[in-house]
Amino acid sequence: MNTKISLGADPELMLMDTVQGKIVNALKVIGRNKEDPVMLPCGEKYYADNVLFEFSVKPAETATEAADNIKTSLSQAARLLPDHSFVAQSAHMFDMEELGDKSAWEIGCTPSFNAWTEAMTPASRYTDALRTGSFHIHIGGDHLTKIKDKIMYIRLLDVYLGCASVLFDKDSSVYARRKLYGRAGEFRSTYYGLEYRVLGNYVLRNRKLTEFVFNLAGWCVLTPRSEAVSVLSKIGATNPQIAINEGDKKIAMEVLKMAGTPDRIMADIMAEYPENLNKAWGLA
Repeated sequence: MNTKISLGADPELMLMDTVQGKIVNALKVIGRNKEDPVMLPCGEKYYADNVLFEFSVKPAETATEAADNIKTSLSQAARLLPDHSFVAQSAHMFDMEELGDKSAWEIGCTPSFNAWTEAMTPASRYTDALRTGSFHIHIGGDHLTKIKDKIMYIRLLDVYLGCASVLFDKDSSVYARRKLYGRAGEFRSTYYGLEYRVLGNYVLRNRKLTEFVFNLAGWCVLTPRSEAVSVLSKIGATNPQIAINEGDKKIAMEVLKMAGTPDRIMADIMAEYPENLNKAWGLA
């Protein structure tokens, strides 16, 4: 497939008050939400999304360039947030004192969809102090305009990247996150392509892992349509969903092997990655 794609992201991270030594409500620190973001010199932005720190990453043509863009946004944001650091944790139980504002109980209204059921994802409701952080991947491409193609490639992303994350994501809080967000097949349709919403923010704990995830996402959506259909027909709908939603490593491995995942990709999935976000991006 001779097709160009773009790779971007809008990650959500926890914000740590390094003086108090605890995770805090990002809105109290930033004072601005996505309707009134803080603009960075690079042209990107950051803001509080519910109680988390969220930032934008401009589209790139390669995984390395996408990672460079993450580094630029994070570095510039860090300089504007003294006495705070970023925490890549999929879920955290906040102190109730951090959730006093009504905005801490509001959930975004933009709907997401499930590529397996082809239905809108039911809106979650906050019932306690648990809040979650994600690594949403935005992928653009001229071949990602029809909804049937978007659904097919989201399913293929689940087979490879979603199941891979069950193996490489060592953050135990990712399972708490999936009670609210990021279940198999979760995506949003965009004018330029799609937004894959399954992954937790563990991806940002290591730059090599981040680049691998972007590369794997690109590899998936550049798979010729006939090959994608063949793989999905072989795998079926059940096992990828079980592997991702229940964190079943055995089934995830079975799916990856049945899908014929190349050895070089399996090696990267099973590699050990140092887990320090702030060191990974030169912030500490």
